[in-house]
Amino acid sequence: MNNKRKPPAAPAAYRPQPTPKVLQLKKANGPKAVETRLHGAAPSNGNQSRKQPAVYKPQTVPRVLQTKMAVAHQARPSNTSSPRIVRPGSIKPGVIQRAMELGVEMARMPDPENLPINALRSEIVRLRSTAVNERGFFYRRSPREIVDGLFARFVGLGFHYDLGNDMRAAVLGDDGHAAPLLPGQPVRTAFGGNCKAMAAAFAQIVNEAGISAEAQMVREEEPGRAFVAFCPHFIDPQVIGHIRKNGAIWNFHYLFTNHAAVWVPSLNRYYDPMGGTTYQTLNEVIEMELQAADATGNAYTGRYLGQDYLLTRTHEAMPGGFRRWNMVLLPDPADEPGGRLESKQEK
Repeated sequence: MNNKRKPPAAPAAYRPQPTPKVLQLKKANGPKAVETRLHGAAPSNGNQSRKQPAVYKPQTVPRVLQTKMAVAHQARPSNTSSPRIVRPGSIKPGVIQRAMELGVEMARMPDPENLPINALRSEIVRLRSTAVNERGFFYRRSPREIVDGLFARFVGLGFHYDLGNDMRAAVLGDDGHAAPLLPGQPVRTAFGGNCKAMAAAFAQIVNEAGISAEAQMVREEEPGRAFVAFCPHFIDPQVIGHIRKNGAIWNFHYLFTNHAAVWVPSLNRYYDPMGGTTYQTLNEVIEMELQAADATGNAYTGRYLGQDYLLTRTHEAMPGGFRRWNMVLLPDPADEPGGRLESKQEK
């Protein structure tokens, strides 16, 4: 008869079951066993063992991957690297030459208004746009304001006067062959013409603004006739005159045998680009009417302020393509023999 005492039975609430041998062997050879051997056995509490929290353990990178990562790190550019030092002689001469050529090309780049036609078309857009008056209200410019604005812009560009050039394209540069102006280059060095060329050019600009205009001859060529016009606002400021009167240039007086201007019907007025003025008839700017004194057209006579003058052409070249004219006072017929004094004595 077995007299050994049996252990007291566990409470009914929890009764641990023995672990099968198959599971015990799997646990002994699993990852938990490796962890136990490395860090020591977990403390036991009776038949139960406390479960340790999971700890992150970095894995070692294989040597092959370490080598590849090191090469990639060396090849990657660094944002904090020191600036590259260019040693003398390391740049090829051809590179330096090309850089110098590019610099010259940049310096020669034309400005936005490199041709007169471009500058005047920009002015058309500005003048036809809505404006603001002195009271702060929006308004549209009248045709007279538009034409006056274009005329001021045209005259202010600074064209040179050339008596022998009547080509409109020589003024506007819109024929596709004109070389653009360089930055700072004056307009007069490349663009200009005579009264016919400037009248045709300004008439084109006014028509492009939507206002009817026509270049007309305000004085046709007549054999044996000429005139002297007073133009204080002559378009080329370097051409101040070509008539020598009393030993000095007669400022802003010019001798012509014909003339052209722009007629604007809606304004009932001529716009004279060469003279820099407007009028209803050319007589408003004529100072002297001249008659030929010979058959060659090299001498004219005319009356100015009640006195008679003789004008003779010389071979001296003047600015604008003119020839110098000498203007001298003719003797009074009363002072000549057989004049007024002798007539009185005869009486």
